[in-house]
Amino acid sequence: MQFSIPRALLRSALIPLRRAAGSRRGPAALRHVLIQTELGTDGRGRTRFTTTNLNLVLTFSTEVDDARPGTASLPVDDLYEQTRGRLKEVLTIRTSGRNRAEVVKNGVLSATLSCLPRDEMPPLPPVPKLARVDGSFLNQLHRAASFCSADESRASICGVHVDQSKRTSNIVATDGHRLMALPAGRLPSTIRESVTIPVCGIPAKVFLAEEKAVMVGNDRKSFAFHKGPWAGSIQLVAGTYPDWRQVIPKSGGRSRIVIPDTELGDVADFLRKLPVAKETSDPIALVSRCGRLLIRYASAGGKVHETALLKSQLHGAAFGVVVNRQFLIESIRAGFGIISFGGDGKPLDLRSAAKGERVVLMPLRHSGLTTVSSPTAARIRKSAPRSKPKPRKVPVSSTQPASPLACPALIQQLQDACVVAKATIREAAGALNEVNSLAKQLARAQKHSASEVSAARKTLAKLKALSF
Repeated sequence: MQFSIPRALLRSALIPLRRAAGSRRGPAALRHVLIQTELGTDGRGRTRFTTTNLNLVLTFSTEVDDARPGTASLPVDDLYEQTRGRLKEVLTIRTSGRNRAEVVKNGVLSATLSCLPRDEMPPLPPVPKLARVDGSFLNQLHRAASFCSADESRASICGVHVDQSKRTSNIVATDGHRLMALPAGRLPSTIRESVTIPVCGIPAKVFLAEEKAVMVGNDRKSFAFHKGPWAGSIQLVAGTYPDWRQVIPKSGGRSRIVIPDTELGDVADFLRKLPVAKETSDPIALVSRCGRLLIRYASAGGKVHETALLKSQLHGAAFGVVVNRQFLIESIRAGFGIISFGGDGKPLDLRSAAKGERVVLMPLRHSGLTTVSSPTAARIRKSAPRSKPKPRKVPVSSTQPASPLACPALIQQLQDACVVAKATIREAAGALNEVNSLAKQLARAQKHSASEVSAARKTLAKLKALSF
């Protein structure tokens, strides 16, 4: 075997191939790259580089010069080290002897690598039948991959689900706190049923390749793809995917935030740079006041701050909701700039300019960000002149009107207090239901214990009657 390849091309190919190879702590055979060189009918050489970790098989194909047919398995890490240096150089790789290969740089021998015997390489699984699909299909899978769960205890949602249970196909991903649903378009006959694909296990560079011709297919065990120079297959996720349609809000909501598409990147950067205190839930509050959208957050010292988000439009009733900042940023970066609210405790419904694209984001319970006093109201109270009370008596039924400037702030505080009260009532109702359930379980346990004691006494009485 022999071929010549530009150093830059080989290096860019080996980066994803190393990720697809097995762990360094695993079998040594899985840290090798299988190189297969052959000659076409036109006399031009073509080489395939393949690595596997037994779950994923990844192959990179390219045309090469000075080709001689053959096969070799080289250590992927050692071969990658040989690609360091000037990227414009050309490397020549050739077998020398039975289990050795030489790497030549500019006509000078650079290194000698040990080859793994062919019979020690794990056999590659059969590739399912492939058919052409729209070029955006793999890009949509990659787009939804960030919404997958990484919790191994919930393996059924650790992948992107291609749902074909209805007339329209959808690409769905969820981690239990948020959900993304994208229209999949028309799929080929090689994908006949709903499958869950562990997209996060496939290097992102495979999806980012600019190619219109995309081939996909699956069987009962694996999903296979072919896009440009890249091809491969990965084992499907076992288990039943949850019914995601039950989570999608049916109505449009009573409040809405609209962020123009041209401002989505700036808004995401603005939210990312906020000095929010490090918490597991990473909470921020979205609050409407006087036609403006305010972002409320707590800094490292526990102090609550407010800042206005000017690049947005508000519609509908006033609202106040707490969400995970990182989840909101990722949704906005994905193009979802229309945010609808259905009410207290209900999920947020995010939509993009494309028809059928949805993101559902569950709100957080964080009363510290929804009941904070308004800085505007505080400034008004501080600057208001103090007047001495008049000696005349004021009737009990009469009331003094509040300052018109303070009315919006007081109304907002009243709305925030109502939100907290509703949340407290819901928590209390949940606690009472739990107490009722435990009481029923205790009653059943006591009844079962009493029946066992009664049966034991009857058995003992029978034994005494039989004794002489």
